[in-house]
Amino acid sequence: GQAFRLIHNDIARGWTVESLGSAVGMSRSRFAERFRELVGTTPMGYIAEWRLQRALHLLRGHKASVKSVATQVGFQSAAAFTRAFAARFGHPPTHLNREPGTA
Repeated sequence: GQAFRLIHNDIARGWTVESLGSAVGMSRSRFAERFRELVGTTPMGYIAEWRLQRALHLLRGHKASVKSVATQVGFQSAAAFTRAFAARFGHPPTHLNREPGTA
């Protein structure tokens, strides 16, 4: 629970398995193992998916720029964000700005 709160409250932070484990009082390896047991995915996999889901929400609900959204959800560049978004959702994030409600 505490790891989820940390991630959800500061999605843009450069989280690592080590930093999350330390924040919840566990070793990196034990935290990763326990997280996967409980959630069914790795901590970094969860963070990546959460960032993309938040980005989708932000792009649908606002006329924010791709660069702005990428920064808000923790991507270092708009290009990396665009690649990850397109791989996950099947189209680039700019598609949402052109055709609202089609994603």
